[in-house]
Order: sequence, then C-alpha cells, then structure tokens
Amino acid sequence: SLVLEKILEHGDRYHEDLVNVAERVGPEDQQLIVSKLYAEGYPLVADRVRRKCELPLGACPGQLLDSVRQDLLQHLSSLGLHRRRDVLCGFASHGLPDGYLDTALPPAPSNEDVPRFQVPEQDIVFVASSEAAEKFANELSSCKEAVGLDTEWPPLAEDGISICQVAMGDRVWILDMLWVIETRNEEVANALTDLFAGSNLKLGFAFQEDLNRLESSLQTLGKCRLELKNFLDLQVDQRGLAALLSTTTGFSLDKSLQCSQWGQRPLTDAQLQYAASDAACLMKLRESLLDKLSEPYSLLPSKEKAAEQQEEKQLKSGRSPQHVRDAVDSHNLTATFLKESRTAAAPCVGGNVVCFVVKPSRRPVAVITLASEKVEVRALATALAVAKHRIAVASPKECLELFGFAPG
Repeated sequence: SLVLEKILEHGDRYHEDLVNVAERVGPEDQQLIVSKLYAEGYPLVADRVRRKCELPLGACPGQLLDSVRQDLLQHLSSLGLHRRRDVLCGFASHGLPDGYLDTALPPAPSNEDVPRFQVPEQDIVFVASSEAAEKFANELSSCKEAVGLDTEWPPLAEDGISICQVAMGDRVWILDMLWVIETRNEEVANALTDLFAGSNLKLGFAFQEDLNRLESSLQTLGKCRLELKNFLDLQVDQRGLAALLSTTTGFSLDKSLQCSQWGQRPLTDAQLQYAASDAACLMKLRESLLDKLSEPYSLLPSKEKAAEQQEEKQLKSGRSPQHVRDAVDSHNLTATFLKESRTAAAPCVGGNVVCFVVKPSRRPVAVITLASEKVEVRALATALAVAKHRIAVASPKECLELFGFAPG
C-alpha cells in the first residue's frame, strides 16, 4: 500500500512502474491494487493493471463495473445510439457476472420503438459496368431534385475514395470508383463533374474531406479542380450523423461498418446497405432541419479554401484544443499533442476519435483529430517511435476489448 501511494504521488509517468509492481505480487494483492486505483480516481489505470494481470472484469470492484457501465451508457446516449444491450454484450467475454446485463441495463427498446433507416434492396444500384454507368448518367442528367452525396474509403487510405454514393429520388447509386479509375470510365466522371457544377441542391454531412478525396480520385482521370455548387452541409452541430438523425427523425442508423474494408471486392450486402443508407438518410434529415439550415453555398476542395471554411466554423463554435487537454487531464491520461503550434490558438468545431492498435503488444492508441482532418499514419508512427507497418486500425472486437466502446 505504501509503495502504491508513493507511485501515485509521482503522477502518470510512473504508471508503468505500477503495472510492473502488480505483475510481481499475488492475485489478492493485485485485486487490492485495482481497488485502490479505483478509489484514488484512476479507473483507466486500474483496468490496465487488470488486463496486464489477466484478472477477469467480474473480479473488479462492483463500483468499477458500475463506472464502466455508467460511462458507456452515458457515451452511447450522447451519440444517440439505442442498441445499448447489443453493444454491452461484447463485455460478456471479459467475465461479467451471470445476469449482470439483465440487472444493469434498462429494457432494450424494440425495433418498433426505434426503427432503423434502411434502403430497400431493389433501390440500391451498384455501378461497375458500362451499362450501369450509362443508366446512372442518363438518370442524373434528368434529375432536377436534391441529391444526397457520400463517399467511403478503406481504413488508413491516405488519398482517394473507393465508392461514391449518389441518392436521388427513390434510388441510391453506388459508384465503384476503383472500377471507374481502372477502366477510365468517362461517363461516370463527366456525370459527377456536371452534377457538382449544376443547379441541383447537393446534400452532404461533414463533406469537406469527402470532396478533397473525390477530387483526388477524379484527377487521375484528367478532371480539373472541382467546385461543389449549391451545396448544403447538414452537420449543424457537433453530433455525428447517426445521433442527429436519431434525435431529429426517430430513425437509428447502423454505423458499425464505417471502418470496414471498402477496397475489397465484391462488397457485402451489409456494406451496400450501409453506404446507401448514409446517402439516402440525408433527404429525411434535411426535412427535419429546415429551420436550422443556412443558404446553399459553394464548397471547394482546395486546402486553402477548406481552411478558411473550417476557421469560419471554428470561430462560431468557440471550442479549442484546450478542451481536449482539460478532458485528458481530468481522466489522468497521458497524451501527445502533435502540430500544437498550428492548432493551439485555433478553436475546433468538432473532432473524431480514431482507435489504433500497435502490434504485436496490442497497445491501444486513441487519436483525436479535428473533424476535417485525416490521421497521418506516418506522423503517428514517428510520434510513437514505432514502424509504420506496426500500426493498424482497431477491429470492432479490439475496440470493445481495449477501448470499451463499439466503433461509431
């Protein structure tokens, strides 16, 4: 107990020593260390010791289980997710006591209470042939209504996109951009550039990164700089798409495949449904946000214009990287702040948390970025002093086991 107190007095930099001490004592003393860490306000370090010593989660103090459960439920609620029981069932493999979920969780809402937004299978068209490309171009040329736009790309991809979703009318066209580039299909490329320059209202959600990557893909086909005219970004606050859709329309949106392998072919039926739903739901979301939306504007993919637009949003928000620092400090976490000179004085409108695992030790690393920025894996590897090939995006199972949350 005395050694433990002395280590805690010296702060976070000695937590590795604490783990080493815990490995050298018996199970009862390990349990004592975990209990004391929780009592002293170090729940994350307590869980790290528990994992290192291979103690079951069910052997931890009841307060720690309650803390894990409460924190997770609060986080899921803030995201607008309702499938709490499904997510928490992932903890069963960590040794939760029998019947714990039944007593710890409120009744799971039925599908009737929380309808999931989905696109009928017959209304999803995958474009990876000349015939499908011609049909897409013809339908797009005659469309005068608003269209929903989205893109997907594989985890860790540094540039370009794998698919582009265009929702118009009752259909969602999923454009296989890998096929478009490989076959140099001008029909799809021209249809997209005409759409962007045309008078149709275009809807997106946090679309700046999508546009940057889409332009990069189209440039390989010799297309000039894109300008997305008459565009509306439906990200009206810091909530993600699923949370905003749930709270404004009552529909849930499955985001579990957000980090799936979008570069693989063929895509699964679940991936096609995910991609189609992300684009089609923008129509319904727009209907519920009419009183909060600004006037349509032009969105440019250039880094300079993107920075200007991001700065304008930041100034309205008033949030800054100091909020991240405060959160890190309040949870007794150790963090490295990269690019601090550029972002220290700039407020941020919202952020993403991307979970990585360093192989082979399975070291968990959570990267917090501005919503409009991508993770530079090379810079991350340098900051962690490891080889780039040792860093991988955490799988859904690893997200639950190492970070305590499901993807999305």
